[in-house]
Formats: sequence, C-alpha cells, structure tokens
Amino acid sequence: MTPCFARIRSHRRRRCSIARLASALVIAIPLTLSASAYSTHLPPERWRVLIMQGGDPYLPSAVAQDRGIRDVFSRATDASTEFITEPLHTLESSSPVPDAVVTQYLNSKFASRKPDIIIALRQPALEFLERNADMLWPDVPIVFCGIPDDYFRTHTLSARVSGVRIAFDVAGTLDLARRFQPNADRIAVIAGTSSYDQAWRGRVESVVSSRFKDLPVIWISDVPIEDMLERVAQLPPQTIILYSSVFRDARGRTFIPRDLISLFAERAHSPIYSFFDTYLGAGIIGGSISSWAEQGTLAGQMALRILRHPGTRSPVIMPAPPSIVSVDMREMERWKIDPNLVPADTRFLHRPDSLLERYRVEICVVILVLIAQASVIGALMLERLRVRRAERMAAR
Repeated sequence: MTPCFARIRSHRRRRCSIARLASALVIAIPLTLSASAYSTHLPPERWRVLIMQGGDPYLPSAVAQDRGIRDVFSRATDASTEFITEPLHTLESSSPVPDAVVTQYLNSKFASRKPDIIIALRQPALEFLERNADMLWPDVPIVFCGIPDDYFRTHTLSARVSGVRIAFDVAGTLDLARRFQPNADRIAVIAGTSSYDQAWRGRVESVVSSRFKDLPVIWISDVPIEDMLERVAQLPPQTIILYSSVFRDARGRTFIPRDLISLFAERAHSPIYSFFDTYLGAGIIGGSISSWAEQGTLAGQMALRILRHPGTRSPVIMPAPPSIVSVDMREMERWKIDPNLVPADTRFLHRPDSLLERYRVEICVVILVLIAQASVIGALMLERLRVRRAERMAAR
C-alpha cells in the first residue's frame, strides 16, 4: 500500500471516530438534560390528611370547616394532598360506637400508611383521639378546631396537639338584640335536649345571669318540637328570642338545627337572634357571629405549617378569631329595624344593591357616551374657530 492510500485510510478512520463521538454526544446530551429535568421536576410529596369529624359531616357548620381546610391545601404548590374524612356521629347519636371498634377500624384502614397529620373537628373528635392516643399513631400531630374556649379551662392537652379555639359571642348577640328591641322585657332561649344542646344552654345561662339580670329568662327546651313551636308562637312582641341549637327534642327525635329556624321564624312575633354563622340567611335576623369557615382556614394553615416544618413543631393553641356583628337585611326589613342601629363594622347579608351597584354597566355606558359626545362637540368647536380665523385672515 502506497503512503498516499495509507494517509487516506487513516484520515477516514479519524473521520469515522469523530462521527461516532458526535453521534454519542447527540444521544447522550438529551438524555442527560432529560434526566436533569426529571430530577428537578420530580412529582411533589403527597400528604395524607385525616379529618376526624366529631359529628355529622354534612351539617352546615362541618361543611364550612371542611371547605376552609381544603381551600388552604388546594393553594399549596409544594405538595399534593390526600384527604380522608372519618365521622364519629356523636353529637346527636344516642348509641355511639365503642372506642375499641373505631380504633380497630382505623388501624386496619391505615395499616399500609398512617396519616401525616390529623385534624380534629369539634370536641368529640379531639377527646376520642386523646383517649386512644396509645392505640392511634401517638407520633402523628393533631390540629383541632371548633372547640369552645371554656373547654380548655378544665382539660390539659397532650404535647402533640395544636389548634384554634372558637368563641361564640352570646353577650354581643344579646347586646345587638337590645339595640334592635330597646323595649324588650324578657329573653326566651330555644335549646334542644342533646348533650351538645345542653352544653350551649349552660353557656347562655351563664352569660344571661351575669350580664342581663334585669331581664327574666324563659327556657323553651325539654319538650317535643311541636310544643316548642307553640310556645314561641305565644311569646309577646317584646321578647328577645335567642336560638341556640336543637339537635334532639324531648321525644328523642333528631334534627338539623338550621332546618328548624324557618319554622320558629314563621310563628314568632319578634326577631330571632343567634351566634352561629350557618344560621344567617335561614331566618335569624343576626348576631355577633364567629365564622366556622374561618376556623377551618386557620386550622388548615396551622396543619400546613406543621407538615412543612415537622422538625420544629411545638404545640400552639391559637385564640379564637373575633366575632363580627352580622345581619340579614331581609329580616331587618321584615321587622322594620332601622339599619342605622347596627355598629359601623357590621356585615350585611342580602343587602339591596345601591343604584350604582345595580346599574353599574348602564351608568358606565352613559358616561362613555357623554365623554364621546363631549369630545366630538369639542372637536367641532375647535374646527369652527379655525375656520373663522382663516376667514378673518382672508378678509384682510
């Protein structure tokens, strides 16, 4: 082989080697970039959140709390969330399921993976978890909400429990009633017979006996629902009617308290007040009200912080969010209550729109038409001035 052919073959081998190297780079670089992209865009962590409902999960208040919690997690971008809801049905149930049965069921359900956090809605759920702490994931943090302030005066919580208290402003609600009914000569309180109903009766009784001693109190309770409705119908117009809750009547029949308000309102000769926000719009005129949904939001935010920073977790008990005076304008109009009697920061439900709010689009269109007309008229006037100026100059 001549030196010339040897050089050609050597040159071709180098070209093939370069081509193979280039091909390898073409394949390797996208794979490397793809792997890098995959490593920086891994699927987010999936949190498992167990919501323990201390009662019927379909109650309006429970739905509001649940929605507040889920809305917080839906806005979180650093992880996806699996929600599992377990109701205890103990608010109005006369035969609750034994703890041992519930714990066995929960341990079986979560055998493959325990919850990352538990959110306890209302007192029965928290008490169940505290009673069975040794049997149900003692290292899993708990966040509670929907539990009144007075509970914590007599109960000590374990180290893994955080949460948000709730306060219902009975005194503020009755103060609003006295604004609306300055000539009232008595207070009538409607309450059912379940343990939850009676607990609220006790709270109302404590406030009335200390703050409103000048007004006698009539208790409409411990009787069948038909008798409760009849007694409300017999109350004179000078009565302040306060509706607490009626989960169960004297015959053991169970109810959703919100559904009964319209029945009482139809028969009453004066407005009905309450301190639960889920009653607003159902027939009460208003009250000093704390929001169930806000409770859920605050609990959701607390749970999210704990999940994001598990190593720095320490129990935190947040004070109750403030109550806000809220009124239903339909009931205000029905009872001919002057809207000027409400405090400055009152929240209105069903407030009639002002003319500006009602005809916003039409008013904006009219304003735009007037502006366009003014612009055209202005342009015509300027043009007329120019013509006159030109005519004067031509006349000279």
